[in-house]
Amino acid sequence: MTDLNRPQLPPLVEFTPGQVGGVDRVFDLLDEVEAGAGDRQVIVEKIRTGWFTDSANSRTDPEERKEQQRKRAGNVLSGMRAAGLLADSTKSPALSDFGKTIRSLRGSPKDAERALARYLLLNGRGIEVLEVARAVRRRDGTASKATIDKELVSRGYFLPTNSGNVSKLHGWLALAEVVDQEWNIDEELFAELAGVGAHEIAEWRKLTQLQRKTIEVLKIRAQGNQTIISSHDLLELLRQHGISFAGGQVKRDIYLPLKEAGWIIHLVGEKGRGGKGGSL
Repeated sequence: MTDLNRPQLPPLVEFTPGQVGGVDRVFDLLDEVEAGAGDRQVIVEKIRTGWFTDSANSRTDPEERKEQQRKRAGNVLSGMRAAGLLADSTKSPALSDFGKTIRSLRGSPKDAERALARYLLLNGRGIEVLEVARAVRRRDGTASKATIDKELVSRGYFLPTNSGNVSKLHGWLALAEVVDQEWNIDEELFAELAGVGAHEIAEWRKLTQLQRKTIEVLKIRAQGNQTIISSHDLLELLRQHGISFAGGQVKRDIYLPLKEAGWIIHLVGEKGRGGKGGSL
């Protein structure tokens, strides 16, 4: 049973470079979705005939064979949605804004590969998977799907049995040359796409869960409001997000360590700036 409280990798299912045929064929998939105008049956049939007519050959009954092919085509759509290329609706497939952006890069396939890799790094837990790959390589001298799977589970991730989600994520990152087949990471390209380097990731891992959640709340707020926030208002946001903390120890547990590590600026003792707790 899936544990929704544990972090998970995106279920890319049949949406992999090897299965769909690389980024050039991703453009074709996006075209089919656009042309299908939200009619799922039409889109699934287009994907079936374009990608899966040679599959399920062990099925002797033609209709059973087509049904298996249609299931695989539907899995491609599910994987595209997990990769951010489709809007949320499962009944009426449509391109998301990100999907439209990728489609517009048909003339620049390398840019499309790296844009997709960037999405998976930032939104598909790719940063975390590569951080695990680094840790496994430091410990064992080498990294593999099996050892990365095991390490992810030990860190609290939910991995469905035989999902291959790690390998599927790796496939798109490898296509963009962020990582090679042996899980060696191009750190310069990684930092360019992810906007963060290995050093920053190491610093992030030093933070407590409370400190990380505080940074995440501040980041969410900053996306909509670039102004300084009072300590009182920040603590109220933490409560609204269900984050527990010791009210009398926020300076010791949150503000001081985050300030010393350079994550926040904490202003105190200035008239009008957040009262007794200061502002951030």
